[in-house]
Amino acid sequence: MRGSKFVSAVAVAALAGAMMVPTVAEAQTAKAKFNRGFSNMVLGVLEIPGSIKQEAAASNPVQGLVVGLVKGTFRLVRREVTGVYEILTFPAAIPAGYEKIVEPEYPWEYFE
Repeated sequence: MRGSKFVSAVAVAALAGAMMVPTVAEAQTAKAKFNRGFSNMVLGVLEIPGSIKQEAAASNPVQGLVVGLVKGTFRLVRREVTGVYEILTFPAAIPAGYEKIVEPEYPWEYFE
């Protein structure tokens, strides 16, 4: 029963993050910065499978798994910290024009 509550919470967080993706018209605003920060904080764990996928495509599946796991773990920490930073500073236009800090802008973009 406890596991199903966790899965439900993750599903709700993923849905909320997906609904906050900015449209082209609001691409670089305070609202978009907050949404990006929230998405990065909640779904930053996607860095691990995303990095594995990226590394496996660049080399081979075994190397992709090992190197991608290590890179993904470090990228996860970077994305989570960046997400907190963007949420705390969303009213301020830093960096200039509310530009993104990490690439890709959203963690699910590895899978598009």
